[in-house]
Amino acid sequence: RLQLSLTINFQDFEVMPYSFCISKGLECKMIEGIKRCSCCVRWGRSCDGSSVPVNALSRIITELGCLDRKELDAEKVLLELQSKLGEATARLVRLRKQKRSLHDRGAKMVSQSLRSLDELEEEERWKEDARRAAESEAVVEAQSWGALDVVDWDNVLGGVAASDFCPEASGSRFGAERSS
Repeated sequence: RLQLSLTINFQDFEVMPYSFCISKGLECKMIEGIKRCSCCVRWGRSCDGSSVPVNALSRIITELGCLDRKELDAEKVLLELQSKLGEATARLVRLRKQKRSLHDRGAKMVSQSLRSLDELEEEERWKEDARRAAESEAVVEAQSWGALDVVDWDNVLGGVAASDFCPEASGSRFGAERSS
């Protein structure tokens, strides 16, 4: 037993210590072909060691670290690709929207017998100006009747305070309370 124990210590590789060796604080050393560590051989004990070399475990830990780094790199690449995909998708949506708009405006241009998109834009500007003028007239008329509380001024004025147009409205949301 002593000779085998000395042989194991001479040709050994360190393995993870198991039950007996851990309890005694001993190094657990084995060689291939022998299923017991040197300490267990010396004392004639059975050994529950699995002959997994410590350096194999350190290689596993090193490899896990390497895989973690590769995983982080792959995640970084994936995030960059997702960002590029999002940008490309937004660009595609924008181009499709422009295409639909151009198609619709072209159809309007033809139906209104206009010669260019510039004429169509001028026509649309004229209609928008006319709509705003009519809206302004309606607002002035409503104000002249004292109807500040029946008009949604935020909607009509686009967020401009009613007090900017009608001094009686300052200090209250609708101004009707002050005039009473």
